[in-house]
Amino acid sequence: MTGLSASRFGLTGRGEITVGNIAALVVSDATRVIDGATFAQPNMLSAGIDLVVVAGVSTYREQRLTGARAGRFLSRLERV
Repeated sequence: MTGLSASRFGLTGRGEITVGNIAALVVSDATRVIDGATFAQPNMLSAGIDLVVVAGVSTYREQRLTGARAGRFLSRLERV
């Protein structure tokens, strides 16, 4: 989510990397990103994603899920 999207949904403190915000970051190499999922195997992981960090917690690293569940559902009307 970008700052513009977060702003449109009324989600303050999200969508921009800045001190005090809650961030979800994906570190990837655009030249290697490939979606591995198919209709037959929808749970296949993508290639080229090196790291996913949600609210300061690593949730995906070294081609596997870490087991950490740092995120939470945000409704459109929720103000953070």
